[in-house]
Amino acid sequence: MTRNRNDDTLAYGRMQPHSRELEDAVLGAVLTDSSCIDVVMNNLIVDDFYFEINQKIFQIYQSLIEKRHKIDLVTVVTERKILGFTDIVNVTDITTIANKVSSNANIESHIEYLKSDSIKRSLIQISTEAITQAFNDETDSIT
Repeated sequence: MTRNRNDDTLAYGRMQPHSRELEDAVLGAVLTDSSCIDVVMNNLIVDDFYFEINQKIFQIYQSLIEKRHKIDLVTVVTERKILGFTDIVNVTDITTIANKVSSNANIESHIEYLKSDSIKRSLIQISTEAITQAFNDETDSIT
């Protein structure tokens, strides 16, 4: 599921849980420190990222890993072209994420926070769908 900034609010007028800073820190850690690749890729999935651009960058990482290529600035920029993500992810976005990383020391904590936000968004989605169905007169409330 991809999300744009326009999708940030729910019918209840509240922001869905997310953190651009955490997402950028995790993705930047992978770009700047190869020791972070396994922990990030083994603990997160595309939908754990709220912003579409970060989902696409994560998909680029996945593609590079599947091809057994190294993840660095050059390979990421090249792979984004191959995957057709140039309209969503530009070179400046990638370099900005890489430059935002101050330390990779807390990568596990960052991942936990991202997972927590992702689970909360899933619960909100499921709950919203259940409420909508409950108010729908055509839906059998027993099933």
